[in-house]
Amino acid sequence: MGLGIHMNDKRRNAFTLTEVLISILVLGLIMAAVIGLFFAIVKHLEQSNDITTAQQRGEMVLTALGPKILAAGVGMPSPASYDEQLKQLQSFSDWVSPVSPDSGDELTILYTEPTEAIVSGETSLTEGTLASIDLVGPLPSATEMKNAQFQAAGWVAFPATRVALQVKTAADPLGVIPKGNGKVYAFDRLHLVRGVRAKVVDNWFVMDDLWTAPATSKRIVEGIAGFRFVQSSDVNGRFVTVWVLARGNTRHDSAVSPSKLDDWKDGKDYFYISTEDRHYRLKVVQRTWRLRNL
Repeated sequence: MGLGIHMNDKRRNAFTLTEVLISILVLGLIMAAVIGLFFAIVKHLEQSNDITTAQQRGEMVLTALGPKILAAGVGMPSPASYDEQLKQLQSFSDWVSPVSPDSGDELTILYTEPTEAIVSGETSLTEGTLASIDLVGPLPSATEMKNAQFQAAGWVAFPATRVALQVKTAADPLGVIPKGNGKVYAFDRLHLVRGVRAKVVDNWFVMDDLWTAPATSKRIVEGIAGFRFVQSSDVNGRFVTVWVLARGNTRHDSAVSPSKLDDWKDGKDYFYISTEDRHYRLKVVQRTWRLRNL
């Protein structure tokens, strides 16, 4: 009798086949959920990494472009006499502004870079008459400033003067031919005239240095799908707005980005996105600068 009771207790302590199958099923569901969650997290991280990469690339473009836009027109003639004074500068002939054109996908900027040379005394300028300017401090190298009227390297400017100055003697004293009447003031800093053309070539953001002949092209940022800009003006001044369409690292087999992005447009007009670029995660970065010196 006691033996029978003991055997029944052992049978009750064991798992039935049904219980084992249910346990396996529950465990399988849990594992499937865990694996699904894992892949969802990995996919989200990949997507976030792509967007972050694209964001960083776009910001790098704006960082490279910003200082040149802000320096556009420093020491340059007023818009009314811009083309007349700089007509010998071939890369920028027939222009009416240091930032040109009004819109498009290739932005050309005529700007100036400060040097360490400072004017030691006041000098009057008469249009077309050679003038000598005494400077204190190291002068730019012969490749940066020279007698070359058809290149940007052959021109200099002083912020307070706003007269185009063609270099005749790249030494101290500095010999220049002014293209207008004016005065160079003491303690003003010598600035070099420079030019750059910004555009996208083969998914690279490229800057062409226009102050040399021939112009040299520099690749700045990879993974740039598009570049657009528009100039505008209001009572507060003149502005240029730049849009950069950047893409992530991963190319997907099918399109993962839409054909239109709300940020990739000017007003109601959407900018073009190629079929190839839609296979990448895309990010639009935008910035507006006030053209303070025009």
